[in-house]
Amino acid sequence: MELGTDRKTCTVLRRLGEYLECDPETISSALARQTGLTAKEERKRLGDLLLEEMAITPDALREAILNQRLDRLQCCPIFFGISLEEITKIRNWISEEFVSAGKEFISQDVQGKCFYLLVDGRA
Repeated sequence: MELGTDRKTCTVLRRLGEYLECDPETISSALARQTGLTAKEERKRLGDLLLEEMAITPDALREAILNQRLDRLQCCPIFFGISLEEITKIRNWISEEFVSAGKEFISQDVQGKCFYLLVDGRA
């Protein structure tokens, strides 16, 4: 892999809604709905709520997620120095998981089948 310097400077991680071509009121409404569901201990992602409301298409959601993932990877120190082209290839192999507070998802000294990057929160 050839190391490059075309990685953009990371300043602030953007929320998914900022990657979608959706009016702010629609996003606000979906976020309010998401908050209400969370209060009932039901977790739904913003993109899924917007799909249910037919405010976006599945292709638009997929593209927004990939663009957000690309930005997140560029902000991750282990990818500093890797070209944008290489990071773009890597992003297609990544899946994102939400882990509730207190839930064990990895164990020290136990070999796993994947590699985790902590994007937000703490472990």
